[in-house]
Amino acid sequence: MGKIHNIEPGESVASLAEITGHSPETIWLHPENEALRSRRDNMNILADNDKLFIPEIQSKTLPCATAMRHRFRRVGVPALYRLQLLLNGQPRKNLRYVLVFEDKVIESLTDERGVFEVFVHPLTSEILLFIGNEEIPRILKIGELEPTESIAGMQQRLQKLGYHCPLSGSLDENTKNALLAFQGRAGMAPTGDADAITIAALRRAHDEIGEPV
Repeated sequence: MGKIHNIEPGESVASLAEITGHSPETIWLHPENEALRSRRDNMNILADNDKLFIPEIQSKTLPCATAMRHRFRRVGVPALYRLQLLLNGQPRKNLRYVLVFEDKVIESLTDERGVFEVFVHPLTSEILLFIGNEEIPRILKIGELEPTESIAGMQQRLQKLGYHCPLSGSLDENTKNALLAFQGRAGMAPTGDADAITIAALRRAHDEIGEPV
């Protein structure tokens, strides 16, 4: 049968798949979620109260040799977390960073794009990030990014791209000024409007790793 689940803050398809025993793709690609897929282009960036159908678990039988040990790995575990670090719109390449989460401490350097990648458990909610010689960490919240189509999601992305845009939840003067600045830097007509073209450009600039805008 399955059930309809109302998305709560911090939840994603990956985290719900871990809880229910599914693979993320089994849930996301279910026919009952077609309408949601048409509105959200990323299964792990959902809005509060989005309705997600979670099917029942179906048992599966696999042939295995007897008297031997076999290892099975669940699809989608762990999940890949990727972040690009920028300063004044430029990649912070070859920058030392330290990540602290769960029971792990990972130290490495960002690549030429200012990017680092790390595998995390789907239920991990935050990562502590130390950059360079900083002693106070930045707290990376996982699963709290709203879809770009929402005002909150647009403001979150503008903030993370370095624009002054407090999270007010309304299309206020600060947000319009941030949109004007983003549009100008992106080579678009500076209108300050959150039109479909601007939202698509903002999504690409934030969600896709590449040249910063």
